[in-house]
Amino acid sequence: MNLVRRISVAALLLGGLLSSCVPVDDLALTREAEQGFWRFAEMAESGRFGNDVEDINIGITAKQVQIELVRKDGTRQRFMLSAKRSLRGPSRYFDIVPGEGATDADVERIGEALDEVFARNPFVLPAVRKPRDAGEALDPVERQPYDSWRGRLRVIEWRMMAPASLAYAVGVIVALVLGLIATFLALWLSEPPYR
Repeated sequence: MNLVRRISVAALLLGGLLSSCVPVDDLALTREAEQGFWRFAEMAESGRFGNDVEDINIGITAKQVQIELVRKDGTRQRFMLSAKRSLRGPSRYFDIVPGEGATDADVERIGEALDEVFARNPFVLPAVRKPRDAGEALDPVERQPYDSWRGRLRVIEWRMMAPASLAYAVGVIVALVLGLIATFLALWLSEPPYR
């Protein structure tokens, strides 16, 4: 009976790890992200994306950002940014979709600049955003996402998703598989208790 309990606990933990993911559509930009995009605009104005960039327009919504670089000759390059869905791409935290007038080299430069500006992920789950002032008391309706078991589960899921790199993801998967193999070997090679 003890062996069955151990195997079921290991299977439940592994199933929970494998099934815990947050859909990217649930993520929203933080208020602090606006400051990052101000720094990004300063980079554009200082010539980071070419000396012929005359102006930059940035439109921020909760889930997407549209960037438009206006060149001196009147041409415009547009980029649509959203939360990262894949491990590939020039930016750690953003998927960059080039619009009209944008090249792959432009996307690479935008991605490098975004990684310089954002040291941490600018996306969070809307239910777990921090209040504006750390000392500010939350009323029961606002506190509910923090107090409920679903809110806590979403925080755990958020911390488990979006690895920083492919090497990190592969390392975590290999460590989990090795731990699971070691657990099953220990259970298989152990002697049953005497009755």
